[in-house]
Amino acid sequence: MIRGDLKRLATASLVAGLLVTFVGGAAEAASISVSPHSGPAGTSITIVGSGFPVIPGPYGFCQHAVLRFVDVSGHRTGWGSVNDRGGAFSVTELIPPDATVGIGRVTALAPSAVHAPYCINPIQTHRRFTVTAPAPRH
Repeated sequence: MIRGDLKRLATASLVAGLLVTFVGGAAEAASISVSPHSGPAGTSITIVGSGFPVIPGPYGFCQHAVLRFVDVSGHRTGWGSVNDRGGAFSVTELIPPDATVGIGRVTALAPSAVHAPYCINPIQTHRRFTVTAPAPRH
């Protein structure tokens, strides 16, 4: 029984060490930019990311950033994940057509460690996108 407890403690220590190593080393470097910074619901935006870690995992590399948009009312839209083999990506997405007018947030979540068989995604970076009222029709 003691041997099993020691194995669990060693595994927990290793995972904690990986989290500290990857989060401490990579969290400051990961960033995204969003262009344009504002527009009405339905606007096409370009998201460019850089500095995201590429971590060897049990089934290949944990090399994806998960993208989403949260509008001012808290409505979340998931855009899926992008492959960032070199730690960078560029993708075009649409602000949801039903997004609430106000300051929203574009977020990228990225892997920072592996706990077989899962990639752990605590690195998070975001930028504002302001949803504006639609232009008046004449």
